[in-house]
Amino acid sequence: MPADIVTGRVDALIVTALQDELEAVLALGEGGRDGWREARDPGGFPYYVRDIPNDRGEPLRVAAAWSGRMGESAAAARAQGLIEELDPGCLAMCGICAGKRGEVSLGDVIVADRI
Repeated sequence: MPADIVTGRVDALIVTALQDELEAVLALGEGGRDGWREARDPGGFPYYVRDIPNDRGEPLRVAAAWSGRMGESAAAARAQGLIEELDPGCLAMCGICAGKRGEVSLGDVIVADRI
């Protein structure tokens, strides 16, 4: 499917630090990766969009992207550009999120007290 620029607001934006983490996100939902549409931001960097039905069957527009490299500043810069373009109602980061061994376990949900 050709890449294009998505216009309009998304309900949720998911950012990952690693491309492998993004691939895990894209595997979710009906049809897996084929259910996502590739788009590109004005700088040409790819991100992916799909509509997922909520519990009432209404569509939630979700966008997902990886930051291009690990690190706080890379994630922040990538997220900022996508926030400006997609105006998400919610921003989430998934993956290892720099979890500390012994303090968190696989599957834990980590919520920041500041960002």
